[in-house]
Amino acid sequence: MRNNAFWVLSAIPLAAGLAPIAHSAASEGSATRYPAASAQPTAVPVTGVQNANGARLNFLTENVPDLVFKETNGGIEVRAHGKAAYQFANLPKLREVTGIELRMEGDASIAIVHLAANCAIHQKRLPHSVRLDLIDKSPASAASAATPVVPSVPSVPTAASAAAAKASPDLSSMRELLIRKITMLDAKQAPTTPKGKVAKVLPQSVSPAGIAAPPAVAQSRPACPPEFSMEGWKGDGPFPQRLQSLRALAAQSEESASAMAALAEFYLSNGLGAEALVIAQEVKPDGVSAEDQRRLSRDADLARLLKAQPIESTSVLLSNSADCDRADIPLWRALSAAAAGDQEAIRRDSEAAGYALQFIPEPLSTLFSLRIAEVAPDDLSVLHAMAGAVRNSDIGGPVDASGRYMLQARIARARKDPVDEASFLERAARDIGITGLKAQVRLAELRSAQEDDQGRQAESILADAARVYRDTTFGQSAASALSEDRLRHGDYVGALRVANDSSVGSTLQQTDSHGATLAARVLRRIFVDKDAPGLPAPEQRLLIYWRYSGYATPGEKGDDIRLGAARLMLDQMMPEAALDVMRQVTDQSARAALLHATAEARAGDAEVALSLLKNIATDDGTRHVAAEALVRLGKTVEAAHQLDGITDLSVELWRASLLYEAKEWPGAADAYADVLRNASLEKDVHAEAADRYALALALCGKQPAQDLAGFSGLAGHVLGALPEQASTPLPPVPAIRDSLRRASQIEALLPPAGRLPTANGG
Repeated sequence: MRNNAFWVLSAIPLAAGLAPIAHSAASEGSATRYPAASAQPTAVPVTGVQNANGARLNFLTENVPDLVFKETNGGIEVRAHGKAAYQFANLPKLREVTGIELRMEGDASIAIVHLAANCAIHQKRLPHSVRLDLIDKSPASAASAATPVVPSVPSVPTAASAAAAKASPDLSSMRELLIRKITMLDAKQAPTTPKGKVAKVLPQSVSPAGIAAPPAVAQSRPACPPEFSMEGWKGDGPFPQRLQSLRALAAQSEESASAMAALAEFYLSNGLGAEALVIAQEVKPDGVSAEDQRRLSRDADLARLLKAQPIESTSVLLSNSADCDRADIPLWRALSAAAAGDQEAIRRDSEAAGYALQFIPEPLSTLFSLRIAEVAPDDLSVLHAMAGAVRNSDIGGPVDASGRYMLQARIARARKDPVDEASFLERAARDIGITGLKAQVRLAELRSAQEDDQGRQAESILADAARVYRDTTFGQSAASALSEDRLRHGDYVGALRVANDSSVGSTLQQTDSHGATLAARVLRRIFVDKDAPGLPAPEQRLLIYWRYSGYATPGEKGDDIRLGAARLMLDQMMPEAALDVMRQVTDQSARAALLHATAEARAGDAEVALSLLKNIATDDGTRHVAAEALVRLGKTVEAAHQLDGITDLSVELWRASLLYEAKEWPGAADAYADVLRNASLEKDVHAEAADRYALALALCGKQPAQDLAGFSGLAGHVLGALPEQASTPLPPVPAIRDSLRRASQIEALLPPAGRLPTANGG
């Protein structure tokens, strides 16, 4: 567990206010490793890890390759020419390090790491870093781990402070001693926290001398290194000789548990998980001690992780210590999550797993980090955590190099930097293995939108990958990119064909495959998205639906697609087909109920339609559907009254025709009078509406409206034969009989029902 604020001097003026210089993906492979001249300090990242025998510090020298290390009395002096910002902020608490001091001497930046007594130092310079192994030779090193570590006082790089230090050489040590005593006193008086609870972080306290003491730290379980180390598993000497020696030892001991475990661990240290698993499982449990059984079980689970197989939650690798949290457990959890494809679990453990990788020797640390990164989401924090373990690694052959380039390409992609991404992908694609193939496919995705030979070649690569590798992640990604390319060109059928071909068992249209998900996305573009450009004609869209409807699974995955298809079928006067679709939909929303009621009203059970409408808020749309259902039930007058007050011309025509067909002559006459007042009425419709208006007036005895006159044809003859205004004297009986006889003759001349166009197509 990192408690950096407990002891790292973060308020040093040299580093204050400076943002850490991130490792750029483009920096790998650049011509020079030296930083450009700048007024800003150059970042020197420092990492550290605590182990059973001591601690390890790593100074990354990629930005400042000329760091000079010198042992001093009780510590190590690190000197850089020019301004350098030593980044100790992420350093965990190490029991061998008692404090860190930063200062400037002329044009040199100096960091002094104060060490505990009896601490041996082993220095090793690597291509891009300097490793310091701090070996604690004290017999009481385990007990000293609980002693609070107190930071030394930073010396401010100013002329005044330098003069003060020169005038009073003991001032610095006195101030350090004072802070040490105050901090130890606070630690002794701090209340303990019950097990399982976390204490609140107290505000920063100030010592009587006016010096700010470190903030109180929340009480929690301490961190501890792994219970086993892999450092000696590979052994010394060439691989064949070491293998021969271990196999001979196993044979001489009659395959004893310890000898077989040593052989399995040798295979593990070389990244050979399959061989290690066979060896670890060959040992019979009879007569094997509990310690050896635990060791073999651990080795077997490590082998499973190397083979990209998840391990059980009860694994020895995941069993924690009684009084501390093992630092390596997040790494095994992340590897198991990667094997199971659980990206969220990887995200949770990525930072701690990246820290734990410092315990792991090469080539395992590279293998583990690349394995996690391969499955990890495109999240910068996760990818950076994995890249930290391999950024300075040059171990391995072309396959490992390709994996590192691929990881840097993914970081560039997460940063939305296509230029850097393409650059790293081109280097990763040089490998002829699976990583190189993935890089080629990703490059093809980037270039598929180009309208040139390179774009056409990319399209061919995507098509092959989508078909041949359809059960892999990168094959599915290729199918998605190719399908999107088809959609960009308005080729909806081609996009669906790509999705269908990339579906595992495409002839069965399995709905749980990536191809099925892709096909549903294309269908949704056709039937749900109202603003999709270049949609096919309605007839072709329906043919597409019937060909690929298996991907529109009823339920959450496909109800919206089915609703869109049913609406299109109703628009195309295909209510029977729409009803068949709606009876498979599980959506219980108001819009789905209205669509279902419409299909039932036109081609199914009208009573069901009316029942569905009862649960929907009434508006013009629901009244229209109710009218259709009532007409099918023979309740024409009720249907007409459902349309009262709707001012749409087509609905007014339909309402008038319903009253006319029901021989509600007064209502029909009034309805047609309202229609005839509409100036936008077409000529043919106007003439027929006028005929019906005149006949309805003749049959109900009402007088024509004063604002409606000048009709020709049948309407003019009928209206001319009507009696005068009601205020005129009544005609004699013979004249009344002639009028009745004439009305009967007019009724006989009525046109067949349904001549006028209506809103529902009648």
